[in-house]
Amino acid sequence: MATKSSTLDLTILDQTMLRVYVRQLLIFPFPDTDHQADALSVLHAGLFEVFQHYPFLAGTIRQTNPLTGAMTVDYPDKIDSDLPSQLLKVNKLDDQGLGYDYDKLCEEGLPPSKLPSDVLCPFALVGHPGMDDAFAEGLTTFVKDQPIPVFAAQVTFIPGGLILSAYTHHSVVDGTGIAKIYQTWSASTRAYSNRQPTAKQASTYSLNTARNVLDSLIVDAQPMDLPEFRYPDTPVLVPLLRESPYKISAKIFVFSASRIFQLANSLSNLTHERISTFTALTALVWCQITNARRAVLIEKGIQKTTVGIAIDQRKRVGSLLPANYIGNCANGMTVSLLLSSIPTTETMDNTSIAAVALALSNRLGEINLDWFRARLLHMSEQPNSSKLVLNVDTCNGPDLFITSWMHIGADDVWAVPGTAKMDNETWGCKPTAIRKPQCASEGGIQILPRRKGGEAPFETLVCLEDGEMERTMKSLGGGKWVEKFVEG
Repeated sequence: MATKSSTLDLTILDQTMLRVYVRQLLIFPFPDTDHQADALSVLHAGLFEVFQHYPFLAGTIRQTNPLTGAMTVDYPDKIDSDLPSQLLKVNKLDDQGLGYDYDKLCEEGLPPSKLPSDVLCPFALVGHPGMDDAFAEGLTTFVKDQPIPVFAAQVTFIPGGLILSAYTHHSVVDGTGIAKIYQTWSASTRAYSNRQPTAKQASTYSLNTARNVLDSLIVDAQPMDLPEFRYPDTPVLVPLLRESPYKISAKIFVFSASRIFQLANSLSNLTHERISTFTALTALVWCQITNARRAVLIEKGIQKTTVGIAIDQRKRVGSLLPANYIGNCANGMTVSLLLSSIPTTETMDNTSIAAVALALSNRLGEINLDWFRARLLHMSEQPNSSKLVLNVDTCNGPDLFITSWMHIGADDVWAVPGTAKMDNETWGCKPTAIRKPQCASEGGIQILPRRKGGEAPFETLVCLEDGEMERTMKSLGGGKWVEKFVEG
């Protein structure tokens, strides 16, 4: 007998979002292999609880209309207890599997270059008939007309460690939503250890109501100028920086907490505005990379640089959305500056960076609920909103795109047997780090998850053309800005 299914209503923002999997790796110590079976049991039980809260994560996403790009999510009416074991598989690797152990990985700064997709992609996605590539690395176009999983996970045991791969489709869940999934999953592992009762499965009505509320924001929304959108078939007027082919590389820039806090405080004093650590870090990296490109930008006659930023709109939407909403509620914005306003190598200091930080802060300060509503309205008016892209030229161009994972999962305590114990001798361990598998997305910058408090460093994953990367590292290195660089 076929399993009955329900349908999740996707919002216009869901339908517009970049159709990729958000791929994350939660890395834990795991010194005692005797606990492998128990660890897997607890993670399965915790994932079952996640599916009770968010049953659509156990479903599939499919395209219903190729012309409009419309998608829908189908998921089981009832989550069976064996379903987590279908979407969370285990992979056991010896020393030859990846060529290193947990301690060696930590010594090297947990580099994504040692975390390959072909090994760490969840088995439920590897070679899936609906996927465009074998390891869920790029866009999902649905050209194969097959539904694909909303979510899949894998536990990989390496000598001394455990890597939890969690891949979530961005058309259904955003970064803040992923953080809530980890909060629920980790809390469920602790509850499992305490033998607390399981949650009741969330109703289809309540899940769809929350998504419908977000769409209702377009009612009476006022049109605005929308400089951050690029439309299908819009000609690209910015000349390419270099001839293809060329090499690109990724690095993690590791900034000490004290250096970034000091920078944010200095910029706040110089601008007489509160400059957050995010804005300070964005301004610094934008200035440094653009300065590393300065010669070629001048040669090509490019006078402007733009940074795209992903912005979570939850605080502006407020209580209209329930606290446990995990659907998309973030969109992109852009900030542009003349090349002449970016400090040179000779003038690169807090004072010169302050003007860039102020421009970022002022632009971020302009965003309010009406700004967001106007964007949702415009998306709803498009024949196929998935064709809209952010108006930045990051690939072989002068621009950058930055997103922050800073508050995703780093402080969640997981009660997974075999990891580490707390002071009271019960299992309890925060991830050592959260990474993404090795990848190369030119012009992309991600601020990686960071534990709260004053000591944890700020880690920023950056991908650039080789020459740009070399010049940027030279300018940032030497102890002036960056503590160390980790292979990406």
